Amino acid sequence: SVFNPFAAWKNGTLARFEFLLGSAAGNRIFVQAPRIQYSDVNYGDREKQVTHGLSFDLKMDQGDDELRLVFF
Repeated sequence: SVFNPFAAWKNGTLARFEFLLGSAAGNRIFVQAPRIQYSDVNYGDREKQVTHGLSFDLKMDQGDDELRLVFF
């Protein structure tokens, strides 16, 4: 993997965060945060696989747009 969360955290790199939850019409939620900044990074373990715990802060991009929730 080429993503280094520790470097992104140390450098204050901004990232985009978005995902779709659900698949049935009327039961879907699109979550979007156009700019996030990692506030803490640590190692974790999930079923003997190394994981990263990534805490983040929402940051403003243009106006009041830190978080967007779309229900459809």
